Amino acid sequence: MTIGEKIKNARNLRGLTQRELGMKLGFDEKSADVRIAQYESGTRTPKSELLSEIASILDVNINSLINPSLENAETFIHLLNEFLSEWQLRRKELSDEIITEEEYAEWMLNFPATSDDCGKTEPVKKWRK
Repeated sequence: MTIGEKIKNARNLRGLTQRELGMKLGFDEKSADVRIAQYESGTRTPKSELLSEIASILDVNINSLINPSLENAETFIHLLNEFLSEWQLRRKELSDEIITEEEYAEWMLNFPATSDDCGKTEPVKKWRK
């Protein structure tokens, strides 16, 4: 999934139009939707500062918008293991209707801040309604 597709998914989850997101970023009202459409389609790529602002406005972990780096393999493997364990639990909760699709999406978009170590700790970021 591209950065643009991830931005679009998060924007839709938050119920924002392209114009609304663009205006929150400070773009002119006349071109706000065009700029966001360009990012979402991959025609343009937001610079890191703008991507950080987008993540903040959409209230998502910036890492959910970018691909993980393999610069530190040990950290990546630990995070992946933690994610897979918790992902298995969240998928079961979703199928058992313990959590909603929106809660599941919130958990995914903000992981690892939403991680609770499979119920053993409090998450940094609340994701359940």
